[in-house]
Amino acid sequence: MPQSRLPDINNAFVSYRNEFKTSMTKKEFKSATGSLFTMNSLLPLEYRVRISSDEYNRLSKTHRYKVCLVCKKEIDEEDSPVEEIQNNVIDEFLFDQKSQRLWHCPECKAWNKIEITPRINQVLDSTMVFGVVPNQPRRQNGVASIIPVHDDSGMVLSNAKRFEQEMEVWLWLFNQEIEERIAQYRDDNWQKEQSMTEDVDTSMEE
Repeated sequence: MPQSRLPDINNAFVSYRNEFKTSMTKKEFKSATGSLFTMNSLLPLEYRVRISSDEYNRLSKTHRYKVCLVCKKEIDEEDSPVEEIQNNVIDEFLFDQKSQRLWHCPECKAWNKIEITPRINQVLDSTMVFGVVPNQPRRQNGVASIIPVHDDSGMVLSNAKRFEQEMEVWLWLFNQEIEERIAQYRDDNWQKEQSMTEDVDTSMEE
C-alpha cells in the first residue's frame, strides 16, 4: 500500500473512533454502528472483521476435553463419544455390572472408563479475539420472548431494553475486534518498513 495513503487512513480511524465513543456515551447506536462499519471498511480485505454468527459460535465455544488414562493426551469430547459396552462373563462377575460406560482414545486406541476419566473445560479469556463477530442483534416487536431476561435488580427487561442491552454488548465486541485488526495492520506495515530499510544497500555512500 502506498505510504502516502497511511496518514489519511490514520486520520479517518481517529475521527471515527472518537465518533464511536461519543455515540456510545449517548446510546446513539445507529451512529455507533455506522462508525464501526466505516472503520472496518477502511482496512484492507484481509484485515477486516467478518460478521457471522455460525463462525463466531464455532470459534468462541467452550471446548471440553477428556484426558486419556493411558497416553495422557487431551481428547476433544466431540471426538470421543461414550459407549455402553457389554461386559463379558468374567468382567460381569468381577465388577458386578452387566455393562460399562467407556470411551475410545483415538490417539493410543485405549478404552477408558468414563467414571474415572479426568475432564478439562477450556474457558476462553474475555479479551480473546477471533477476527469475527456474530450477526447484529435484531429488535423484537410485539410479545416479549418466552425466555425472560432480567436486569441486575431482577426486573424483567422489555423488548426495547433487551435490544438496547444486546446492541451495547455487540458494539463493544465489534469495536474490540476492529481495534485488534487495526493494531495488527499497523504492526505489519511497520515491519514492512523496517524490512525495506534494512534491504537498502548503503555501501556506495560510505
